[in-house]
Amino acid sequence: TLLDKDQLDFFIRHNVSLMFSLDGHKNVNDRYRHFRSGGGTFDRIMENLEFARNYNSDYFREKVSISTVLTPPFDEVNDIIDFFSTHPLIKDSTRNVSAHFVNTKDTSFIEDFGLETGMKKFPGVAKRLAQRLKQVFLKGDLRNLTIEKNRIYGILMDIAFHSIKKLTEISVPTGTCHIGLRRVFVDTSGRFHVCERAGNHYPIGDLENGFDYDTIASYYRKLDEVLADCRDCWALHYCERC
Repeated sequence: TLLDKDQLDFFIRHNVSLMFSLDGHKNVNDRYRHFRSGGGTFDRIMENLEFARNYNSDYFREKVSISTVLTPPFDEVNDIIDFFSTHPLIKDSTRNVSAHFVNTKDTSFIEDFGLETGMKKFPGVAKRLAQRLKQVFLKGDLRNLTIEKNRIYGILMDIAFHSIKKLTEISVPTGTCHIGLRRVFVDTSGRFHVCERAGNHYPIGDLENGFDYDTIASYYRKLDEVLADCRDCWALHYCERC
């Protein structure tokens, strides 16, 4: 919302990628994304998207992307897909539109907005995305892919183009972190946790005492149980799921 000519010149000069947060058409986007005054951000975002495209179309095509967050009540998913598929400013210009489901863990988001009923529709959203993806495949026009791309199509592409190599004796799914080694989430009290995605549910030590290796070992034992079905999976090396 704060993009101006000086900032854009800086981004272009230093080859910086630029991501716009846009959740869909005006009613959907402005449901949660609004200014302190209460006014929605949709009009400002669209103005800045158009400004970036007109200012430097090559930069816009190669470096500008859009991130959309799918949020309850999930009753406008098809409208959101249609928006990204048909809007002339978006459909043929940005190199990537990525979609994510809202993460409400450790928050009161659902209760604050009275979305308990809407959350029950969550399982059906992925099914609708898969159905849209299937129709695109049947029609043979992959250009119509928008927010379905990274949710489902991206997984299929990873499998299709993954390099063929000899299996190693020891392997873990590539999305599985080594606890405390790859990343650490430190909260405001100085406590260590597995990562920011898991919130404060998996403590592994603190600043004063360091890592709690016994607890970390217990998590690995639990992980071994959870991954039991993964050991014989043909897609083990393609998996990027946390």
